[in-house]
Amino acid sequence: MSLKRINLLNVMSAAYHCAMKRDLEIDLLRSFVAVAAHLNFTQAANAVGRTQSAVSLQVKRLEEIVGKRLFDRTRQSVAVTHAGEALLVYANRILSANDAALSHIQRPEAAGLVRVGAPDDYATFLLPPILSLIGRDYPRLQLEVTCDNACDLLPQLDTRALDVVVATHPTNAVSGEVARYEPLHWVAAPDYLDDPAAPLSLVLFPAGCVCRDIALNALRRID
Repeated sequence: MSLKRINLLNVMSAAYHCAMKRDLEIDLLRSFVAVAAHLNFTQAANAVGRTQSAVSLQVKRLEEIVGKRLFDRTRQSVAVTHAGEALLVYANRILSANDAALSHIQRPEAAGLVRVGAPDDYATFLLPPILSLIGRDYPRLQLEVTCDNACDLLPQLDTRALDVVVATHPTNAVSGEVARYEPLHWVAAPDYLDDPAAPLSLVLFPAGCVCRDIALNALRRID
């Protein structure tokens, strides 16, 4: 085999691997997740500390890498596509692993008191495994948990009475770091029969809860 032919094969092989290997870049994923959380490019840009045009270019670059459209965009709205929803699951995992790796390697020997606020349902179901991991990795850290309604906990961040609050936010008003997404559903007893003429009995969280507001607004739109 001639040297010229060998060189040609090497060039073709390199071009093939470059075409096949298209890594998902952390910065692109972080901007993508921010847009998916805010459904607004301007708010997402503020969240990641970039300009709106830079975030738009990052999303376009990510769409080129995956070969799919990630958002349906109009002048009035932004919606995540089916491909975007699928990527969002992996993007959150990748970002979580990236941040955990850096935190584990770079972390100082943390000590002191961290005051955490959370509603009762989150404190019961969401926090225990998280607090267990924190306690394992930071044995000198003390954790103090306060349970209350989210609307009462969030102001305590401003007064520095709490260091961290786990709370629900509406899609168009996300602040802080997104921990998870929760779809909402109407739930009734198996034998429930809807009578439009009768008053509707509801079991809701207290006033000020995001879920309560969403439910009541949905009912008002029906009227």
